[in-house]
Amino acid sequence: MRLTNRIVDLAIEYEVVDQEEKETYLVATELLLFSALTWGTLLLMGALCGQLTGCLIFLAFHLPVRIFAGGFHQKTRIRCYAQSCFIFLLLLFGAKTVLHTWIVENWSILILISFLIIWLLAP
Repeated sequence: MRLTNRIVDLAIEYEVVDQEEKETYLVATELLLFSALTWGTLLLMGALCGQLTGCLIFLAFHLPVRIFAGGFHQKTRIRCYAQSCFIFLLLLFGAKTVLHTWIVENWSILILISFLIIWLLAP
């Protein structure tokens, strides 16, 4: 990736990174840029679907789980990106239709379950 090389070369030029560590920084920078692209795309999709708040909440909880639990790995980064976007779109549309309808229809059950959980777990 050309951008990755330029960033790392600039870091070497300004003596932020040692030349011997260039390969490590190339890999790390590429991963960072790819992650930023993926998460930025997911945020944009959430905003375009009118669900930015829900998207932010989901990503805040999803990121730590994904870091520690891992996930399904594709053979290429493009496939990984496409799969992440596709699954996220399914989640957005599913949450907007199915989940919202279910919550509206079953709010009293959810309140009862919440009350029971709090009653059982509270000191």
